[in-house]
Amino acid sequence: RNYRSTQTVIQASEAILGKSALEQPQSSAHGVGDRVKVWSFPTVEAEVAGVVQALKGMVCSGCQYSDVAVICRIRAKILADFTKALRAEGIPVTTANRSVQNSVVVQDLVAYLRLLLHPNDDDAFLRAHNVPKRGLGPAAVQYLEGLR
Repeated sequence: RNYRSTQTVIQASEAILGKSALEQPQSSAHGVGDRVKVWSFPTVEAEVAGVVQALKGMVCSGCQYSDVAVICRIRAKILADFTKALRAEGIPVTTANRSVQNSVVVQDLVAYLRLLLHPNDDDAFLRAHNVPKRGLGPAAVQYLEGLR
């Protein structure tokens, strides 16, 4: 039983990572919850501004900052931009340590999210194509690379 996430978040995780990536089948102690939102922005600045506005809107609607998580791409500049903008708006910030950001599950999740936004991202595909195992070995990957 999952005591942190809603059923919607659990189902989104299972859809992205596959059920076998999770230790055991998960059910939530918090009910269904709101839909997961995925946004795309043309620039880092627009992304930071969009996230700040969304967080402020959620708080105005009665949400607590402690109820929200923002997953940020792992690039020092982007993380610094987010941290600076959030703090400037008085939004509390806690960043995950590098061991969490560098974990296999997080890197796999980021690869799947990149593929959702950019289906031709070869690096993301090479990271995610066999997670969970799908039987795509080196010969199949080499064949797919030849189709480009």
